[in-house]
Amino acid sequence: MNLKDTPPSSNAPQAEIISGSQRWGRWFRTRDKIRSRKRTHHPYRLAVFLVGLLCVAVGIALSPLPGPLTIPPILLGVYIWSSEFAWAQRWLGQLTTKGQLAWQHAKKHPVADAGLTVLGLIITVSILWAANHYGLVDKTGQWLWRWWNS
Repeated sequence: MNLKDTPPSSNAPQAEIISGSQRWGRWFRTRDKIRSRKRTHHPYRLAVFLVGLLCVAVGIALSPLPGPLTIPPILLGVYIWSSEFAWAQRWLGQLTTKGQLAWQHAKKHPVADAGLTVLGLIITVSILWAANHYGLVDKTGQWLWRWWNS
């Protein structure tokens, strides 16, 4: 006797095995419920946009670093956007192609890309340390304030 054949009123243990496709199916049904309600539709789209924007912003913040570090967060952000926005679906196709080319380049030259990435991290940390240690942000702000008011 299978668990599926066991009546619900029986004392036999009920085991629910959920496959990956069933989990996603539940998510898509939940998302469709959210989209169908007026009160939750716009806040949901805003939340999707903000989460995607956060990922893209992290990728842009990593852009001074050499190597393929900037691509995954940007792709993730655009992928999140593409779940809700048609313009992001078109953009995702272009970015995926560029991401694959960058990944192929990184696989061909792993030592050079890793070395450039580490060098970029060292330079970035050094600049941030110097800006903090010497108060460059405050001094620049004061200089700009005096220049603007002169």
